[in-house]
Amino acid sequence: MKNIKFLLRWMGLCVLSFMLGGSALAEEKPNKIPAPSVLVPAPFFQFEPVLEGKDVLHDFIVQNKGDAELEIIKVQPG
Repeated sequence: MKNIKFLLRWMGLCVLSFMLGGSALAEEKPNKIPAPSVLVPAPFFQFEPVLEGKDVLHDFIVQNKGDAELEIIKVQPG
């Protein structure tokens, strides 16, 4: 019975640690490496039908939510 209680406590700590981002069981890393983090609030857009040869335009907003420079090297429509 003691083994089951220990296992349940350990599992509870693991779940709690996961929910808190690992800070419950491991100390936080003081030297976080700066990194970009891309956010595209609306990554899809449905264009209306247009006649052949007409240009259609839409601006996609791209945000950098990280703490380092974000470089966009290649964009490919899909």
